[in-house]
Amino acid sequence: MSSSASGVITALVAGARAGDVGARDRLLTLTYDQIRCIAHGLMRHERPDHTLEPTALANEVIAAVFADTRLTGIKDRKHFFAAVASAMRHLLIDHVRRRQADKRGGALLRHSLRSASSLADPHASLDQVDLLDAIETLAAVHERASLVATLRILWQVPMTEIAEQIGIAQSTVESDWRLARSWLLRHFDRRGT
Repeated sequence: MSSSASGVITALVAGARAGDVGARDRLLTLTYDQIRCIAHGLMRHERPDHTLEPTALANEVIAAVFADTRLTGIKDRKHFFAAVASAMRHLLIDHVRRRQADKRGGALLRHSLRSASSLADPHASLDQVDLLDAIETLAAVHERASLVATLRILWQVPMTEIAEQIGIAQSTVESDWRLARSWLLRHFDRRGT
């Protein structure tokens, strides 16, 4: 995404925060396809029998993020997409938990930390809820590193695209990724997962 498009999103977020309904509607129109692409990318790695469709996930995320008509707490483009990532994590966690409750131990997607994220242990694998919970916990400590981890692990977005999407230098993305990877490894080592 170009810096001018990034600036437009930031301006629309500011307008929506100020109560401009037109800015809010333009923000939705401008970002809808990108949110759907993110949902499609994420769902591409799910089980074939997953009951949540990518478009439904995108629409639920949009409903969650845009529920507050003034987008309170969202400062700019980076914060907007962090809110989108957080809403997706929450929705997927809730969906998987509901499915587990229905099926009691149904087949969960397991992410290999090595293949999905180049983390250390090639034999480590986590169910989706554990991974999403860990990334959400990381968000409380370091929001941007959590966003990088979400894009990297769940959506397998290359570093250069992450830098472009969230509007920071690639070296900063790489630093955030090292922080996130280290934090996640420590988190799962402490849990014995």
